[in-house]
Amino acid sequence: MGGGGDPRKSRYLHRYAETFGLSKYVRLNTKVVEVRKAEDHVTTGRWIVSSVGTAAEGSPIEEMYDALMVCSGPFSRSFTPNYPGLDQYTGLTMHSREYKSPDPFRGKRVLVIGAGNSAGDVAVDVSHVASKIHWY
Repeated sequence: MGGGGDPRKSRYLHRYAETFGLSKYVRLNTKVVEVRKAEDHVTTGRWIVSSVGTAAEGSPIEEMYDALMVCSGPFSRSFTPNYPGLDQYTGLTMHSREYKSPDPFRGKRVLVIGAGNSAGDVAVDVSHVASKIHWY
């Protein structure tokens, strides 16, 4: 229950988990070593997860789960594709991870590239202040 380095987010997540009785389901400081389908996966959908505590040495613990959600934070590292001519563009460019406010885009023509939730959120937010917005 990190919070991306922001202590307010971390406090919020901890309070939320406590309020709704979810803390017992959260294991912090744990590294997932392997995830594989159980032998009966075809009929049960179960998964076997091997994990080890990051502070402890020793063999991984194997546990069986009825469902698997991968929430590894693929957006924790920004990826900006290299578009032809991007290196010559002198205007403002940013990844949605850097986005905080629509203010820098006030009155400007804005191009939002991306099909994910973040791109949609940014496009909607910026549309209120930009002179024109294109979303691809």
